[in-house]
Amino acid sequence: EEMLKAIERALTEMRLRREKEQLTASLRQANRQLEQRLKELNILYGIGKSVSTLFDLEQVLNRAVEAAVYITGAEGGSLLLIDEETNELYMRAAQGFDEKYARGFRLKVDDSLAGQVIRTGRPMIIGRKKGKEKIKTAYLVKALLYVPLRVENRVIGVLGVENRVSDKVFNDHDLFLLSALADYMAIAIENARLFNELEKSKEREKQHIRSLFQRYVSPVVVD
Repeated sequence: EEMLKAIERALTEMRLRREKEQLTASLRQANRQLEQRLKELNILYGIGKSVSTLFDLEQVLNRAVEAAVYITGAEGGSLLLIDEETNELYMRAAQGFDEKYARGFRLKVDDSLAGQVIRTGRPMIIGRKKGKEKIKTAYLVKALLYVPLRVENRVIGVLGVENRVSDKVFNDHDLFLLSALADYMAIAIENARLFNELEKSKEREKQHIRSLFQRYVSPVVVD
């Protein structure tokens, strides 16, 4: 009986030790996830603050694309906007792309996956598991995630991230984060458009006042 009790105590101690190790590992994992979520929230907060405090649209958009790549663990990211005259998508901001390639990038809305996001207004996640063929877009990628940029009821562009080498695929959490960034970027773009319109309106008003002054106010001639 004493031997059986000793064995039982030993087994109980081993079981409790294993449970403790499992709980400790779970706690560490939960802490890592919490730290990652806090980083993501801080990044989103920073981008949101930039939208309201920075007047340099170029800086805001590049910072947002950089954040998109970081928080999703992607290899590259891009912001594509619609050229209304040609019905093409052009690259407004990018990371992980050759600068010359980014400047000359043009993609028909009707013939592209990004264009499908424009037409449907719905995000798109596409991935390939290891060993499968790469996805064929304007370039070759293994996984991509596109979300629409909305201004009121219009889709004005697409924010996307992609992996060209890594086998990492994107998930719903990546979609949530990228959608939040896309909302901020759409606000920044619309604010810039409204600001430019306001400046043009002010300039037109100045020209109108100047014209009225020249028309109705005669110069005083002093003998």
